[in-house]
Amino acid sequence: MVHRMSREERAKQFMPFGALKGYPEALEAKTKTPVPRRALSEEMLSELDRRLSELEPGDMVQVCWYDRGEYRDMTGIFARREESAGRLRIGENVIAVRDICGLERM
Repeated sequence: MVHRMSREERAKQFMPFGALKGYPEALEAKTKTPVPRRALSEEMLSELDRRLSELEPGDMVQVCWYDRGEYRDMTGIFARREESAGRLRIGENVIAVRDICGLERM
């Protein structure tokens, strides 16, 4: 006896298959066109350095930085500056100072 498939059973064979979690997101990230990094003027670098020196642990900050071909924005709590490594820790995120293009204390 031959089992005949219903239309629904046949259709299930051709439905999208989600075995590769995160694949659509990875594919989208791969197809993005990278944005060129903007050079900061001496004046902007000086202002950024002044703002960094005024920060204290626990300050709420908004930061804009360059990350893997795009600019990102984040608001979080400033934890510390690791001057020897040239980076900031904001919450759980570590950001290289050289990548920062904007910083505001809230």
